[in-house]
Amino acid sequence: MRRVDGLIRIIAAFIDYIIVSLPVYILIIEILKIPYSQGEVLLKLLLAVYGTLFMEHMNGATLGKSLGACRVRGKEGTKPTLIELGMRELFKSFYFIPVIGWGLGIISAVQLFVGEGLTLHDRIAGTRVVYAWVKEQEGEHYENLDGLHQSRGLGNSREGL
Repeated sequence: MRRVDGLIRIIAAFIDYIIVSLPVYILIIEILKIPYSQGEVLLKLLLAVYGTLFMEHMNGATLGKSLGACRVRGKEGTKPTLIELGMRELFKSFYFIPVIGWGLGIISAVQLFVGEGLTLHDRIAGTRVVYAWVKEQEGEHYENLDGLHQSRGLGNSREGL
């Protein structure tokens, strides 16, 4: 399975950040006059909720990932569970914590360009970002995370989810 280019993932994350942060910043800081430190915590939480809900309801893609033609998949190449998506997005919130979080963010950014292209939040949640054209339909061939071709039967492909 061909991994998604690191630059595409960074651009997609930036698009998602802008989509969420600008309206939230304007609402919380400028209109509601909530102090910046409290608004920043709410922004981090809303980013995690946005990522989790969009990926759950848009087949593993946020708006940024959709523009980059990529999506998040679970260990077996299937749609991740809500728990996996939540863990993934919550861990990404830690990247905004000064010093330690920034260091983790830099490590994740470097990991995008080496090896399998799995970031820290991908590894923790057991997910991977793939191009949107990778199939996951029952009865067809698909590529799992190891790049091996497997065939699914006609039964329930989401057993245990």
